[in-house]
Amino acid sequence: MSYSFQVTFDCHSIEVMTRFWAVALRYNLEEPPAGYPGRAEFAAAQDIPDELWRGAVVDPSGNGPRLFFQPVPEGKVANNRVHLDIHASEGPGSKEDGRRRALAHADICVEAGATLSRVFDGDDGWHVALLDPEGNEFCIQWLQPREAAAPTRAVRLRLRAYPSPRAVRHGRLHDCGPRLAGRRAGPRRPRVHGQGKSQRQRDFRHGAQR
Repeated sequence: MSYSFQVTFDCHSIEVMTRFWAVALRYNLEEPPAGYPGRAEFAAAQDIPDELWRGAVVDPSGNGPRLFFQPVPEGKVANNRVHLDIHASEGPGSKEDGRRRALAHADICVEAGATLSRVFDGDDGWHVALLDPEGNEFCIQWLQPREAAAPTRAVRLRLRAYPSPRAVRHGRLHDCGPRLAGRRAGPRRPRVHGQGKSQRQRDFRHGAQR
């Protein structure tokens, strides 16, 4: 069984970041504990200092991971080693249709506080890279839909773990280890009596019958 997980952001402004990512992912701000109109009121009632206040956004369908935001004193100093890719172009249509959907969502993110970084256009995909209000990289992308894999041909496998008569006759006892042989699946042809016998074996059999 797989584990659920959340994505944690270090940031300066909890309010700015939670509101931005709620727009970027079409998430909801996490509801405060019962009896409080907001998390700020809950923190004040519990005497939680500002530097320990936290925030989160959640998928309204309950399927996506929770994004958790915690304040830190230091700022961002390098590129992210991990970033989020938003598949805003999913749906029917061509590459251009998906690109238009992705660009439209990129415009929404820019209006919410993101900064456009660059655009990449390749044969099997396209994405636009942006920075969130505190400089964290993320992408809005279109990916080439994967074609269904071709059905594989049925194969019958035979495991032989004993020396064949041919190996013993020619002294090739190293041939007696397990061997895996592939054979096409299909009806087995009836064997004709005597077929496959060497001439010496047939002569020996006929001589014994005389």
